[in-house]
Amino acid sequence: DSLKNENGETLYKVCSQNHHHHLVCTKCATTSEFNTSEIENLMQKISQENNYEISGHVIEIFGLCKNCR
Repeated sequence: DSLKNENGETLYKVCSQNHHHHLVCTKCATTSEFNTSEIENLMQKISQENNYEISGHVIEIFGLCKNCR
């Protein structure tokens, strides 16, 4: 996967093949994969409410990991 950090730099990481999202630490640049059905359910709701056929999405959440807090 390729990710963009908050400065717009591209980061590359070998990730699982399954659909997932990323948590990105803004201090140490550690990334973690996560997936939750709640996000997928929200995407479905957004699609239905807006009469929009979504072909994909990317979610990157920036913050501080437990080691950098």
